[in-house]
Amino acid sequence: MKMPDFVVAQSSLSQGGETFAIGETGFAFSRSQRPAATLTSWNSGKAIPDAARKVLDAQAHFRNIVGLVGVPTESDAVGALSAEWILGRTFSDLVSIVVRDGGTCKPNQLLDDTAFGIVEAKRFCATAVIVLVQESGNKDADRCRSALQNAFQTGSVESNVLYASKFATELPVWFASISAEPL
Repeated sequence: MKMPDFVVAQSSLSQGGETFAIGETGFAFSRSQRPAATLTSWNSGKAIPDAARKVLDAQAHFRNIVGLVGVPTESDAVGALSAEWILGRTFSDLVSIVVRDGGTCKPNQLLDDTAFGIVEAKRFCATAVIVLVQESGNKDADRCRSALQNAFQTGSVESNVLYASKFATELPVWFASISAEPL
């Protein structure tokens, strides 16, 4: 038997085999026929995706981070995961991670994600909060970086670079836009 690397709570929305109509066309695809959602690799129970791991490994205190628990926090209109919270463990500390799908990312959502990450970090005695935006392709990159710039009131944001937030909060907050392309 193969066990997942970390526990992932499944939402009731992801259980059904229902079909979803494509607009008003009358065409419908079952869940197995639809393309994979952007956050599928985060919600699979497998290790933190390689692209994110490489970005996090750039900071010594996030090196070799592993996921312990993942919880879907938001779904879109067709039930695809649009945000997830993960409790991660580094060598010496716990970390609260919020991952958002870049396809629908807005600055106010990132601020809400940050606040949620801080609340959960306090609950589990984590020492830092990380807000990640998972780009789903080149078309999302500009929107993701712009949303991060506006939310965290910072200058230029590059994909695949981890930034420390300049906001004064109880815990250090880090953020990054993770490219869909291999690094």
